[in-house]
Amino acid sequence: FNKKSLLDPNQEHEIDVFAHFWFDDSKIGKSCSEEIERSPNKGKAVWSQSLIDDFKNLWQPTRLSVESPFDRSMFSEDFYTTGGSFCGFEATSMFCSIKKAMALKTAEEISTGQKYDLVLRARPDLAIIKPIKFDDISKDTITILNSGLPTARNHAFNCDFAVGNSRTMDVYAGIFDNIEEYIAEGCRFYGESLVFWHLYKNQFS
Repeated sequence: FNKKSLLDPNQEHEIDVFAHFWFDDSKIGKSCSEEIERSPNKGKAVWSQSLIDDFKNLWQPTRLSVESPFDRSMFSEDFYTTGGSFCGFEATSMFCSIKKAMALKTAEEISTGQKYDLVLRARPDLAIIKPIKFDDISKDTITILNSGLPTARNHAFNCDFAVGNSRTMDVYAGIFDNIEEYIAEGCRFYGESLVFWHLYKNQFS
């Protein structure tokens, strides 16, 4: 889906791919969702070494980092469940991965001496089914998926996809470094809420 929607419609542009994955070799052949009791797909998908190989073959990444899963002991178990959250650990792990992927992009910019005009971040399990033309995307702000406008009860922005210029996406990638502060300030411990909180704290409005 994403090759057809992102790479194919933008062949006139030079595109580099950067990715960071958590991967546990000891779980190959086991359920990907065995640790997430609420998962509706529990047991249906399994860890496979081909996931990394398939990604390399399809996307030909400029830089790729594969690490053992996020160290859960970095924060306390009570922290992950702040405010009754059921996905605090997953959100923390995701934003740490975003930070690491963006660091690969920054390392390439330093190596080449050039800044990327546009930087797009997407979860690897997000299927983009409509073509996105890079020339149609504003480079002056951050564009995210429209999953419903924030309301008084739902201060949240979609956390699956974002695109902007290199500088603004570096700001976006800073969520992980501020998670403890944001949760202490009253942000709900969900990926969508943290994106909302972070962007408004950084004067995106």
